[in-house]
Amino acid sequence: MITNLLVILLILVIGKIYANVYKTKANTDTVRKKYIRIICFILILQSGLRNVAVGEDTYNYFNSFDEVKNSSWKMIISDFKEYYKFGIGKDPGYDIFQKCIQIISVDFQVYLLIIAIIFFLALGNFIYKNTTRLIDAVIAFVIYSVLFYTFYSITGIRQTIATALALY
Repeated sequence: MITNLLVILLILVIGKIYANVYKTKANTDTVRKKYIRIICFILILQSGLRNVAVGEDTYNYFNSFDEVKNSSWKMIISDFKEYYKFGIGKDPGYDIFQKCIQIISVDFQVYLLIIAIIFFLALGNFIYKNTTRLIDAVIAFVIYSVLFYTFYSITGIRQTIATALALY
């Protein structure tokens, strides 16, 4: 909770600094884009560097990631087929996604960073496209932090991926 409050404070302070430094140019696309990139970077670090004990489901996702790591591609594909033929199993596409990420790294912390990057690039892009002024972007990030931080930043990895795809 304290971390989120610090991030909200950073969102506001950095927004104020940008507004003061760029005064007449504060509402240009370039300034807004720089601001969004900085805040998204902070949010990526906040979400991606969390411990497995942070968030209700993070430890379960860690166990799932470990299970998939120890499964063969043949088994993952077989589970995928079984799901669509007989309805056996749950979210077989997610196992394939995890296995694909494990080609890059088998470290769960790297996985969390990748998920955070996917989500916050989508959110940043969405905020950029749907705001015209710097203050609009600041308010959008504060609203995200107040309403959605506890879900998208620290739990619900499968839903976070789906939401990122929807935001694109």
